[in-house]
Amino acid sequence: MSIAKSWKRIIAWHDSNTVPGKFKLHEGASPSEIDTFEKAIGESLPKDFRESLLLHNGGDCWILWYGELLTLNSILDQWNMYREMQSRGEYAVLSDDGWSANSIDGPIKPVFWNPKRICVTDNSGDHLILDLDPPDDGQRGQIIDHSHEVGPQTILASSWGDFLQKLADDLEAGEYVYVEEEEMVALPGMYD
Repeated sequence: MSIAKSWKRIIAWHDSNTVPGKFKLHEGASPSEIDTFEKAIGESLPKDFRESLLLHNGGDCWILWYGELLTLNSILDQWNMYREMQSRGEYAVLSDDGWSANSIDGPIKPVFWNPKRICVTDNSGDHLILDLDPPDDGQRGQIIDHSHEVGPQTILASSWGDFLQKLADDLEAGEYVYVEEEEMVALPGMYD
């Protein structure tokens, strides 16, 4: 399924099941903006993620409880912040209290964060991560659920396109509900 079709399905579900117009995606980034971003991080982006950015450069919306969908500028700000903190020994270093590779489920390198992991969403330090540096049994571009407390947890999808398609499928299948008091789309009972 195409990235555009997945986004249309996700938007349609939100318009029908939440506050209409609340799930707002921005206009797409230009190819030159994406090229500039890739140069800044020293990595090329997977084709499907690039395609998504050309359609929608972030949005005024949350992807489930994973946080706000970030723009390229916000992604780069997060990346620079984590990289600078790590270089000063303040973030994602071996001595981090509470960090344990035992929390990892799936083919994810046992490091808390590295510059080849790109934050796609932000919920106060919890993220959907685009993994550009998986182990041999992983897949470049896989999507990781990352907690600010325990680090990378699990693989949610093998690619951004697969994540969006699964999200659209699950929304339409009733796997998620809108919780008005929280203004959040979540698993049934998650906020009870």
